[in-house]
Amino acid sequence: MKNFASENINGLGNVAARRASERNGLPEEVDMFGLIGTIIVGFVVGVIAKLIMPGKENMGFIMTTLLGIVGSLAATYIGQAIGWYEAGQGAGWIGSIVGAFVVLWAYLKIKTNR
Repeated sequence: MKNFASENINGLGNVAARRASERNGLPEEVDMFGLIGTIIVGFVVGVIAKLIMPGKENMGFIMTTLLGIVGSLAATYIGQAIGWYEAGQGAGWIGSIVGAFVVLWAYLKIKTNR
């Protein structure tokens, strides 16, 4: 039997770390802060990519956010495939913006060909 008092030397920080490590399998609840952070970063990256792209893009808030999220994911997976990032490591700000720029370019090419 484990002695909880001897494990908890540093106070509540160890309890939180232990609970977080126990949830590494399937999480019982959705990490809402991570989801909200992803949406905010996706929006910022999408806006920056739209500012860099010449011309006018008629995209709303949701499409801009999705553009940034998809661009960040594309940059992460391509960077991991090339070997720039390790497994579990995400793309940085510049990589995410470049990924969103490429996704926006492809989106505009597909949209104008219709």
